[in-house]
Amino acid sequence: VEDDQYKALLYNHYGDLMIGEENYDDALAYLKKSYEFKLKGDSIHYIMSACGAIATIFQLMNQPDSAESYYEKGLQYEGRVSLSRYSLFKQNYANFLRKNGDYEKAEQMLLECEPHITGERRYSLYSSLATLYYEMKEYGRALEYAEKVIECEDSVVVRGGLLNLYRIHRQLGHVNESQRFHDLYRVYNSDIVLRMKTAEVAAIPHEVKVKALEKKKKKGVKVRAAAETAHDVSVMHP
Repeated sequence: VEDDQYKALLYNHYGDLMIGEENYDDALAYLKKSYEFKLKGDSIHYIMSACGAIATIFQLMNQPDSAESYYEKGLQYEGRVSLSRYSLFKQNYANFLRKNGDYEKAEQMLLECEPHITGERRYSLYSSLATLYYEMKEYGRALEYAEKVIECEDSVVVRGGLLNLYRIHRQLGHVNESQRFHDLYRVYNSDIVLRMKTAEVAAIPHEVKVKALEKKKKKGVKVRAAAETAHDVSVMHP
């Protein structure tokens, strides 16, 4: 059993690597292998999450029917995993349904999830509901949930909430409010991009940074030397 669990984790890891490289065919093959080994174990929430991962790949490959079949497989584990885990899975399924135009089923699922998703994760649910109602042109309900989203402490989630508030107020003809939230969205977006770039720089090994700085310094010395030489020549030959 332990060997099967190890293989499941290994194939899952390979699948994640292939997703990072946007190699979805290989990612799908690895994740399906991982799913097969997970089925041999008794960790139901891992099996359900594997269904969600495979469904996501099928979405990226523009195969909605196959994606939906794996979401449906995951739903069969109701009552065998915690309500919070199950509700998060349903939320992802509902987002998929919304993107494919099945608003009625998506709304039903999201509202069923609402009592069971708590803590910071509830803001993601509010964002899903705000986007759903915006697309359904139910702007009053969309506004209700979008206003809840910006109470979150995660700036990425807040950014999504601000974007929704900008779009909703624009549709309602609220020019000043629309502009206000658009400006706030741009501020949050710039801040997030800056922090991402800072994190990327921080992830560069120290030795690589030092070598880059030394190279830059040497180049600067050469430039200064060339400038001084040019100056000397101009003095000698006015």
